[in-house]
Formats: sequence, structure tokens, C-alpha cells
Amino acid sequence: MELSIKNFNIVAGGKQLFHIKQLQVESKEKIGFVASNGSGKTTLFKAILAGNEAIICRASLGHLPQQSDKMDASGGETIKQEMLELLHSEKGLLLLDEPSANLDSENQAWLSEALQQTDQTLVIISHDRHLLAQVVEKIWYLDQGELCEFVGNYGAFENFFQKEQEKRTRQYQQQQQQKEQLEKEIQIRRQKAARMTKKKKSVSASDWKVNSRLGSYDTQAKQMAKSAKTIEKRIERMDKISKPTKVPAIHLKTVGKLDLRPITLINISERTVQRQNRTLFEVENFKVTTGDHIGLVGANGCGKSTFLEYLNDPRKTDYYQYEHLSLGFFDQRLDHLRVDETILEAAKAQSLQNDQVIRDLLGGLGFRKGEVHKKIEGLSGGEKVRVTLAKVLLGDHQLLLLDEPSNFLDITALVDLENFLKDYPGAFILVSHDQVLVEHCTDQVWKIAAGKMSRPITVSEDEKQAQLQLLRFKKDRLIQDPNADLAAIQELVSQIKQLE
Repeated sequence: MELSIKNFNIVAGGKQLFHIKQLQVESKEKIGFVASNGSGKTTLFKAILAGNEAIICRASLGHLPQQSDKMDASGGETIKQEMLELLHSEKGLLLLDEPSANLDSENQAWLSEALQQTDQTLVIISHDRHLLAQVVEKIWYLDQGELCEFVGNYGAFENFFQKEQEKRTRQYQQQQQQKEQLEKEIQIRRQKAARMTKKKKSVSASDWKVNSRLGSYDTQAKQMAKSAKTIEKRIERMDKISKPTKVPAIHLKTVGKLDLRPITLINISERTVQRQNRTLFEVENFKVTTGDHIGLVGANGCGKSTFLEYLNDPRKTDYYQYEHLSLGFFDQRLDHLRVDETILEAAKAQSLQNDQVIRDLLGGLGFRKGEVHKKIEGLSGGEKVRVTLAKVLLGDHQLLLLDEPSNFLDITALVDLENFLKDYPGAFILVSHDQVLVEHCTDQVWKIAAGKMSRPITVSEDEKQAQLQLLRFKKDRLIQDPNADLAAIQELVSQIKQLE
């Protein structure tokens, strides 16, 4: 056993975030910790590092702190270097807080492979669904203020959690129906008790006086009232099933004068994209029409953000752009937020959507009902980014330019963003290192590599199987060679997994 925690509360700012009844981490386990932003995941890591009488740690600890607010133009080389030092250290238990944040796709693949290969024990806080699916074999999650465990991979956990939510919803609905029936019965019995003390027309005055004097009516009324009280206590003794929180689906309504006819919005032919007079890449035959959902990928620093800025620059006249094109641009800069506005006011400022759609979207991005009235000036950097994203998504736009919108979103919000983009009636160009997000909500992907922006060549199934057969043959030959380079074997394993 590497780590044991028993009967411990995670507290921040004087508020209890969650309770740990009992928790154990065994040697070589690979655990993912998934929960919403602000729920206390990082606080748990800090508690483990600080030590406590309720926390027994028998392993040497290594820690990668959260770095999601650091922009790394090197493609995540800084984070990769820190990870390499931890993986080559003698630390037995690694606490990794968002290790894939700001890594480009190549370094994400490297990280996934490295974490799969290491014998070190891992606890990983992550919103990266692809990384979780590839690496972890146990999930920590929060349920009604308690830290719980699920044994299995992330895909199995998603199925389990969805079924649990559905089960709890049914149980909650059944309990509510039962309470309503019992409360009606209480009301009926109380009404009967009240009627028992009133003279009935069918009973003569003399009989009523006799029976009343003897206390028979009063006794019956008391018994009926007592039975109502018994039902009340039965309701009080019921195990309270909390109402499952469910964010409503977000459906944009076609409003205003937005033109959603199938027209060409942008057409670029043989253009060079530059930054500070330095050529980044060439574009050939890039076209966007109404409803296109486009992903743009490539290594950090290759020019993805520069390309979106190029498209958003109204001074650019060297390519075709629809004359009445309405553009929405999200770039994580916060200089266009007014600090005196509330979250709700900022989201509504440029939107023609109705109030319910706006509130639903804010809820999907992690703002609870009461939080929408908070002032912008009191928000964290990550919260301001989410408000900015909401403003762009809610605008009346034919084309959205989205530069890493998944930063600062937890998994629940990521899924809501994914569903929103799938159903978006206009077009968008999405720059993101979140592979699952790009795969699930785009219908075409362009890649910047080797000085060009182009659509990747799709490999047929026969060609893929031929490549896999050759790579597996090379790997087997290298494994049998006692002088083979381990890095070469790992590279072949990585290539095989990517093709698989």
C-alpha cells in the first residue's frame, strides 16, 4: 500500500468540499480523479503533500502542479521536461494535476505512452478524456460530498455513471410520488378528524350531546389525527434521495436576420500566412460554407491561432469573404469584458437568444443558477474565459472562430460544449488539443504541418492493415534483439496504437 486516507475532510476557505471515509492506493495503480472545477481535487493533492495524521503515505511523492493557465508556445516542451524528470526519478507515487494541459497532439501521444509504460503509481487529475481512456484503470469521483471509487477504465466508468444517474432519477421520482401520496393521505385524515368534532345532520341533538359528553367523537378525532402524525413521521424517516442535477440541452433558436442558406462564407486560394514577416505556412483551396464544422490541428506554434486572427482581421482583403458575414471570435483574451457587468448581463449583451437559452448555456459552462448575478470584476481568470466563450457562442453568427475553447472546462462542461457544437446551425473552425472534442463535433479536419495547411490523407482499411503488419513485424524483430534501442521499440508501439 502506497497511500491510505481515513475519515478526512477536504476543506477550503472554511467550507467542507468533500469527505473521505476510507481510501487506499496500491503500488503501481493508475488512478484518474474526475470532478467539476472547484470541487477540491487540487486541494486533496495539497493535503497529501502537506501530510496529516489521517493520511499515511509510504511512498516517496512526486508532483506535477496544475499548469493550465500557462501558454507554452513550444508545444508543451516545458511540461514534457518536468514529466520526464518525474518519470525518471525514484518517486514511487506521482500526483499529476492536468498533465496534458497545453500539450499539442504529438506530446499528448508521448505522454499517454509514457504513463502507460511506467511502473510508478499514478493519481491523475484530468479533464482529458482521451488520456483517461488510454491510461487509468480506476476512477475517483465525487458523489453527494463523498469521494467514491470505481474499478475499471474510463469508458466503463462513463457507462456506470450514466446508469447510476438514470437509476437515481427514477428513485427520486418514485420517492417524490410516494411522498405526494402520503401527504394527500395526511390531508384527508386531518380533514376527517376535523369533521368528527362537528355535529352530523343524521345524528339527533340529544344523541350528539350524549356521545360528545362521553368523548366518543373526540376520541375518534384524536385517533385520526394521531394516524396522520404517524404518516408524517414515516415521511421524515425516509432516506432522502437528492434530486439529480441535470443541465438542460441547449438549443439555439434561429433568430434575427442570420442568413443560413448554403453559401460560401470564405474561400482562400494559394495564400501564405505570416507572423511578423515570417512565413508560417501556405494555404491552398480552403473553403468554408454554411454549416461546415471544421477542426484545425497541429503542433503548438505552427500558426493555428495566427490563422484564426487572420480570418478575423477586417483589413484582410486578399481572399474571398461573404459580404454580410457575421463572425464570432473566441481567443481567451479578456479585454472586452466590462467589469461592472454581471455574468448574465455580459452573456446577454450581444445575444438575440431568449433568456432561457442563455441561462441554459451558462449552466452548461459551469455557472450555477445563483452565480449568474456575480460581477465580472470578482471572477477568476478561468471564469472570465468561460463568460467570454458564452458571449461568442450566443451571438448571431454564421461563422465561429474558436481558439482552444475547452481550456478551463471540466468534463461535464466539455460534453455540453461538444453537444452544443454538434447542433450549431452555422459554421465553425475549432482549434483544440482535445482530441475527443475535435473527433466528436467536426465533420472535416485540417492540419498544419511541414509549412502547409491541408486535409490529412485518409488511409484505406487495407492500407492500414498492411502498415500495422509491417510495424508489428519491426517491433517483434527489435524485441528479440538484445542490443535494440528501447526508445525505438516504444516509438513503434506508439505508432501501432495510433493506427489501431
